[in-house]
Amino acid sequence: MFWSARESLTKWFYNNQWVKPIGFFLFFVLTVALIYGIDFRISFGHQYRPRLSRAEQVIRKRNRFMYDITVHPEVYVYATLRNDMCFLREKIEKQDFPVIHSVFSDPVSKNVVFIAVRYFEDKWDRDPYVCIFQNGYRTLSDPVVHDYKSFGYVVQYLAVITCPIPEELHTLPNMTVDLIRVTDEPMWYLYAAENITVCPSGIPIYRYYNLVMCTMVKNVDEFLPDWIEYHIYQGVDHVFLYDNEKQNKSTLIGTVQKYIERGVVTVIPWSHEPTVLKTYLEVQIAHENDCVWRLKHNAKWIIKIDVDEYLQPMQSRDTKIVDVLQAIHPSKIASLHVQNWFFGRPKKSAASEETIFERNTWRPRWPTAQNIGRDKNIIHPLNVHYFKIHGVKVGGDSWSLDPYKEMRLVHYRMDNTRTRYFDLPPWEVQDFSMVRLWQDVQRWKLRNWNF
Repeated sequence: MFWSARESLTKWFYNNQWVKPIGFFLFFVLTVALIYGIDFRISFGHQYRPRLSRAEQVIRKRNRFMYDITVHPEVYVYATLRNDMCFLREKIEKQDFPVIHSVFSDPVSKNVVFIAVRYFEDKWDRDPYVCIFQNGYRTLSDPVVHDYKSFGYVVQYLAVITCPIPEELHTLPNMTVDLIRVTDEPMWYLYAAENITVCPSGIPIYRYYNLVMCTMVKNVDEFLPDWIEYHIYQGVDHVFLYDNEKQNKSTLIGTVQKYIERGVVTVIPWSHEPTVLKTYLEVQIAHENDCVWRLKHNAKWIIKIDVDEYLQPMQSRDTKIVDVLQAIHPSKIASLHVQNWFFGRPKKSAASEETIFERNTWRPRWPTAQNIGRDKNIIHPLNVHYFKIHGVKVGGDSWSLDPYKEMRLVHYRMDNTRTRYFDLPPWEVQDFSMVRLWQDVQRWKLRNWNF
């Protein structure tokens, strides 16, 4: 019976000559595989993973659990008040790989979100990425939107990578994920960050803010109480402060503790150092886009200003910021430009008054011209993909508010000790409108807050 089957198979083989080249090809492939030790484990149909040498296995083993919170809890830091958010103490930085400043899971879009920056010459944002989750599931990243705009004092480029979360993991409080760049390079493990702990965005799916503020601060504690109280009076629901000072040196939490206890302030540790050949603006832009993407589905408007800047509605003394925004329907709007108007005092005048409003009652006759790096923005995050300090890089439309009739940015630059070569205008007009507004804030504070 065996010989009969063998004879039938031999006749079939010789009667079908097309089988021969296929057989020789398969024999050749298997021979190459045995010689070079190629492991045919396919990662999403794109990537063949080479078998590692002993030395390479040692390197990978040392790095594999570097970002696993159960193995290295010191790699992560937490917000105050403490919730389910966690943040990278230091950014993840590898050659030819995204410089990752933050990662979190979005409960609305069901994505893991990586906030990263890059150099202009980097091309890794053109490649796809694979996320491998703790249960072994793999998802291909959404295409990375290419950031090509180069406006600003120092050019900075962004990349946001998003991977769908497998349905089985939707209810987990946190998870681990490998982010792997799909590449033909032989040492693929060098283009991967493995076992990253991913915490939730920290904003419950049912929580929706009408108006919030995000800003990065470092050693400017004296500005914060007045700045927070003024904007809470103007209708801001919550303030997110990204603390750029090292945790062992920062005094920020003590300064804003009473606001944290009232539930209107969250302090986020953000003491990353800029990458080589970049400036602190890299860290600032990373925090801005972390804020945009973390609140993308949970906030209608985000104010992006510094702590020496105040938004002043111009319609009447009783008009609040929220009243101006209520009349705007942001279906396609990504941001509202608010024009800068410096406030200060003549150099020879004394600065003995208690508050920043009373010390600086002088202004130039005209606001600063638009689009020269002084405007600030109120963002509609749902329509923003990339943002940088003074404007939307990739996203929807931008509108400008009238600084005479709608809203202006009152900028107290003289009191900011961290001055960077600002040419301040001549002080021509004395304007007490912000002093009167601050008096309204004080009366409101006495009625509503017991401190």
